[in-house]
Amino acid sequence: MRRLLTLFWTATLLLSCAGPVQLTRMSERELKAGNPRRAYELPRSALDKQRNSAPARAAMAAAASPLAADYRVRVLDLADVDTVAAARYAHEFGSFRAEAARYGVASTPDQAYAEQESRIITGAAGVYYRMGNESLRVDRPKEAYARFVKAREFAPGYRDLERRIEQAYERAVVRVAILPFANQTDVAGLSKDLADRIYAAVARQVAPPRFQFTELKGRDEVYSVVTVAQLEDLSRDEALAVGKRLGVDRVVAGRFYGLRSSSESDSYGQTIYRKTVERDTGNVTHVRYAESDLRVIARERRVQARYEFMVLDVRHGAVVASRS
Repeated sequence: MRRLLTLFWTATLLLSCAGPVQLTRMSERELKAGNPRRAYELPRSALDKQRNSAPARAAMAAAASPLAADYRVRVLDLADVDTVAAARYAHEFGSFRAEAARYGVASTPDQAYAEQESRIITGAAGVYYRMGNESLRVDRPKEAYARFVKAREFAPGYRDLERRIEQAYERAVVRVAILPFANQTDVAGLSKDLADRIYAAVARQVAPPRFQFTELKGRDEVYSVVTVAQLEDLSRDEALAVGKRLGVDRVVAGRFYGLRSSSESDSYGQTIYRKTVERDTGNVTHVRYAESDLRVIARERRVQARYEFMVLDVRHGAVVASRS
């Protein structure tokens, strides 16, 4: 294993040091040896070092031709058994052609293959389109959305795909509002203050891809339909009513309660010395250190409160989740 790693490292080092001429010659040898992929990659490295190297570009074109022929054969063979797999491979072939074109290596036009490839890609889009429609029919909008998006990756302009994607998203998305928790403590303003903090913490997390189908209502929208009294004491029924006015699917509501506090005191003393300078009648300076006691009192207050909250389904009033 050590010898293999050493050989690999040496080969990598030699390739990194090789110039365009050397890489081109190595490519020609690899192509003769029947390794078109390696023969393609070597002049590509040479062109990265010297973009205007005509021999490297010619070597890359020579290697690209058999690779393209192999891609075409594989795509058409796969199409006989698996349209989607063939379309994926056709996309890989498209990326290969695009990369070669960026290096100035154009592929030879093949109209017959191009027509077949177009039908294969369109067919794969149709497969996912039909699967997406079936997912919508059985009320699986998230699954439908993923399948429609996959269809768009193959053929962006396929039928009414954009409308279907929007339709699936609208059915899949869950709109949520975080409401001020009821304040069952004697701390004024606690409800709104903590609601703002909770919203800020959650808003940073509710974003794609982790929460692709969750939309969080803004604080200003929530406060526009919540009364001043409800800021401190919002009942479950009122939370559901607020959710309906906001047009959301879920509301998060809860309460703070059970506020308790305890205090502890401690004290300690220490002798300190304060420097004083005095002059006597003969104008002679005398330094004295006056001794005194320093008393320190330390107080610590601990405050604890409990909370609980529920995620409520606005339409049915059911508790989706809860925590305390």
